[in-house]
Amino acid sequence: MCALQRCHRLTFKIHFADNSYSDLFEIRNKKLFTGRQSLVPSPQSLLIMKEKGVRIRIDKKRIKTMIKFGTAGWRGIIGEEFTFQNVRIVSQAIANYLWSRGLGGRGVIIGYDTRFLSEKFAYESAKVLAGNKITALLCERDTPTPVLAYEVMRNNLAAAINFTASHNPPEYNGLKYSDEDGAPAMPDVTEAIETEIEKLMNKADVIFYYVDKSFIETFREQHNYLEFLKTKVQISSIAQSRMKIAVDPLFGTAREYVDKFMFDNGCIVHAIHNFRDPYFGGYAPEVSEPNLADLKKLVIEKECQLGIATDADADRFAIINERGEFVSCNIIVALIFDYLSRTNKVSKSVGRSISTTHMLDRIAMHNNMQVIETPVGFKYLAQLLKKNEIEIACEENGGFSIKDHIPEKDGILAGLLTAEIIAQSGESLSTLIEKLHKKYGPLYYAKMDFPLKYKLRNRLQKIIKNPPDKVGGRKVIKVSTIDGIKLYLDGNEWVAIRFSGTEPLARMYLETENIDTLDTLIKASKTLLKLE
Repeated sequence: MCALQRCHRLTFKIHFADNSYSDLFEIRNKKLFTGRQSLVPSPQSLLIMKEKGVRIRIDKKRIKTMIKFGTAGWRGIIGEEFTFQNVRIVSQAIANYLWSRGLGGRGVIIGYDTRFLSEKFAYESAKVLAGNKITALLCERDTPTPVLAYEVMRNNLAAAINFTASHNPPEYNGLKYSDEDGAPAMPDVTEAIETEIEKLMNKADVIFYYVDKSFIETFREQHNYLEFLKTKVQISSIAQSRMKIAVDPLFGTAREYVDKFMFDNGCIVHAIHNFRDPYFGGYAPEVSEPNLADLKKLVIEKECQLGIATDADADRFAIINERGEFVSCNIIVALIFDYLSRTNKVSKSVGRSISTTHMLDRIAMHNNMQVIETPVGFKYLAQLLKKNEIEIACEENGGFSIKDHIPEKDGILAGLLTAEIIAQSGESLSTLIEKLHKKYGPLYYAKMDFPLKYKLRNRLQKIIKNPPDKVGGRKVIKVSTIDGIKLYLDGNEWVAIRFSGTEPLARMYLETENIDTLDTLIKASKTLLKLE
């Protein structure tokens, strides 16, 4: 039924013959632990542990693998968790959910990124929906996530299904589900879909359907979105500037979006990695500094004023300045927020996740605006955008959107607004950032990831239940536990630690006013977690 592979001392990886399940487990003191915070190991996994003396209790109701939606949808390794059969099950569960809510008659748009088999998974999903008399608008080519959100809104659709694992490594694929407003589905929605999934997995091994192809329509989506962007960006300023811009879509869906928009509006564009490669050049399509070495080089070689990168599904962005230097998304969203406030495009409120820079708070205070803090996950900010409770939504990892746009991350828009700011000012990005820091004062930010071993998970849970009074001698003046724990310290410093919703990691974020104290706070926070 399965094979047990020894990975390292007291750690095992379990592979099932039907490729339905795989994960890392540790045996310590005859107890079983898994690296994922929310994962309950399947009974098949526990059975193989009997020979190791682990005491187990079998719950036959959980005998099949559960498909779970995390922070940004369901993700899994292709051929293991992410299989055609599981895609059929999830698609049928979505069909059941839509009809149960009276939404089945409004249609669903189905998109996909440039990963291996993405278009095949999308077509399989379309066939399942068609078999349930739900019109499936199947995208003609791989499509950015923000484009799908826009089309849901424009066509009054019931939902969007997007086959993407975003910035995860090439061996992963995933499914994002967006609601009837184009926003990422909230937990109550995904939990309802998971309930339908469990019913299907307990009832049948195969999803049978008769395809009525009249319910499947090929959909062209690029033109509408590019026209929509013209209402969000001052193209006249960009066109007059004749900017030189370097673009790197990281082999993903934004090719012929950012580059085409800028080229059509008078810019000199140099693009790299603007073709489909399911292996993404051999690395994860994440807009992190190590992955943008080629873009940095291109900016310098072509003497560009700006470099814009987007991840696989174009919902996140990264920026390279005219010197070929990586600029943190925290700084860019602050720059955009300041620009939009100065031009009276936002005047009331900003939303940010707990892990995002407090530079936004300083800008908000300067402009008498409200700051609303949310857990990590753009779906929470999206709800605030939908309710008009915020005018701009920002995340430290490259998530960004604004009012009257879409309630979804849009890396394309963020890149274009950065270009607009440079074009409007006539100054370099480096100069604009220097002025931002001079106006509001600098902040120094750090982010770290740690493998989620049992001891670390247990320690973090204890800290959440019983927060400390001090961290490295600094007094804790406020505590937030909306997502992990965030400790506000005297001296306008803070540290946040949380469980990742997509990977078996604990994430730590810190920010200080003084670069000299950042390392000290990092060391103190590691000590708090007993990592040092």
